[in-house]
Amino acid sequence: MEKKLDLRIQKTYRLLHNAFLELLEEKSFDKITVNELCERAMIRRTTFYTHFTDKYQYYSFFIRELAEEITAQNTKNKNIQDLTEYMIENAHSFFSFVSSHRNLTKHITDTNMDPLLFQLLQEEFDEQLHYLLKELYPNNNELQNTLTASFFAGGLLNVCRWWANHPTAINEETLSKMICDFMSQYLIIYHDINILSSKNKENSYN
Repeated sequence: MEKKLDLRIQKTYRLLHNAFLELLEEKSFDKITVNELCERAMIRRTTFYTHFTDKYQYYSFFIRELAEEITAQNTKNKNIQDLTEYMIENAHSFFSFVSSHRNLTKHITDTNMDPLLFQLLQEEFDEQLHYLLKELYPNNNELQNTLTASFFAGGLLNVCRWWANHPTAINEETLSKMICDFMSQYLIIYHDINILSSKNKENSYN
């Protein structure tokens, strides 16, 4: 019985997400109403309010789900053992999403919901990257992993936001290559530093 309930909830979320994506392609978040969202998703208003207080709470939920989907697809069905690979694939995913949803991105970044969008995306990406750093570099101290995750998450998302507002300045392929080249160079240095740090710790114990 519990499994059936879970499936119904998943279906409700999927209907809402699809409807919300469609509406954001057409108009800004400020102009979307709960009534309109429910009608497009073909669900009852009472169903919506069973799960969410208002459209702002739903927006936060939607962005977290979206960010998790974008980042999780790069680790699905495989174990990434390389930080560079993870960062580059996420860069491609974010740029691809912005490129495929120009109107949607503009309809969010042109409203007062932009700061919340950036905050939620960064929190999700930061969390995933922090987890990966702990897995790959277990000898790092917590502060080092936290700062590194925050640096990369904030940097990548700022570039995405800039590109969303300047779509004709550079194409997706060139931008991805620039960011990937930068990440590769930095992460090679970062990896070497961590190996050296681990060796120094080992020597200090001997």
